[in-house]
Amino acid sequence: RLDESNWESIYNNAESKMTAADWSDTVLKESNVESVFLTNDFDDPLEGFDTCTYIPCLRTDDLVFHLSKDSIQKRLQHCSGVSLDGSVSNLRDAIEQRFQHFKKNRPRACAISLPPSFTPVSISDGRTETALSDILKHGENASPANQTALSNRVFWTLAELCEQYQLPFDLMIGVNR
Repeated sequence: RLDESNWESIYNNAESKMTAADWSDTVLKESNVESVFLTNDFDDPLEGFDTCTYIPCLRTDDLVFHLSKDSIQKRLQHCSGVSLDGSVSNLRDAIEQRFQHFKKNRPRACAISLPPSFTPVSISDGRTETALSDILKHGENASPANQTALSNRVFWTLAELCEQYQLPFDLMIGVNR
């Protein structure tokens, strides 16, 4: 029974066990768990863990809904090695590089949480380049219409790449955060 007289020794004992090098293996074994399915940011290096036990999933919310943020653009450019120049092919190359990176590490899916207000529509190359140019120039101050257009295009690009790389696209529809 946990009380004021023993909490510290229980805490120290728990901390000792949980900091052991084999702690995660012990938990998996005791729980009879073979694999854990993760959701990984698009720029996760996927290093330092066994991707057969800890199975990656490419999480894409930031790419679809926050690409107007300078920090997201920088993360995408840094991890993909592709500098966004405003062209549709360049944007696709950056996103596809992430699929290539994840595919080397045996992912099980690409995932996204879609808010109730999101209705994906196909966006032409010309419209995408107009939207992307505005976003690269003005960031979060780009017009809402251009941000929506780019979100739609990135979503469709992800769907196409899921088909190309034979990954399920996990759509969590109607998520309010």
